[in-house]
Amino acid sequence: MDDKFKQEQTAGQGSTLYQAGRDIHQTTINYSDRIQVMEKLVKLYNDEKKKGLNSEFIGYIRKLEKFTTSIDGDLLDLRQKLEAGGYKNDVDWALELKEEYAKMLQENKFSLACQHIHAYLLAWIIVLFKQFVADAIKSGQSRDIVKQIIIDKVISPVENLVGGENNVLELYSDDINGMIYYLTGNCHLKWN
Repeated sequence: MDDKFKQEQTAGQGSTLYQAGRDIHQTTINYSDRIQVMEKLVKLYNDEKKKGLNSEFIGYIRKLEKFTTSIDGDLLDLRQKLEAGGYKNDVDWALELKEEYAKMLQENKFSLACQHIHAYLLAWIIVLFKQFVADAIKSGQSRDIVKQIIIDKVISPVENLVGGENNVLELYSDDINGMIYYLTGNCHLKWN
């Protein structure tokens, strides 16, 4: 038998072959494509910066406008949403970070490139949150586990995306947390 057809069957951590009584679900996220998109947005930002910013606000791009408005009839504010989800201890910090992020959006509203960067990152946060965090919350995982999932599966990937030369907006982990709470306040993310 050819060597290319021989496989050693192993199981456990680090193995490439699996044996399971149920389906095995693996999520693979290709960050290189996202980094390429981010690099294009950074180039757009740098080009725009060289030309000078538009001095007149003509409105948010459609995608960003979607995130700046509430998507359902939920009348609960951020405090009530976090308290309902069992995150009462995080409310003050969440309100502060959400407000800081809202100010950052206002500061960048004249830049079309900045709007595209914010929209791209907010969309990515929603995908990551719904893919990894929402299930942990719904299944009743502890607050500590949920917070660690947020760090590992939302904040770190976004930091990696905007890291280095791509961080033209100087976004840091607290700003990314602010983005999460901003999206929660506008009903895009659920905590219960």
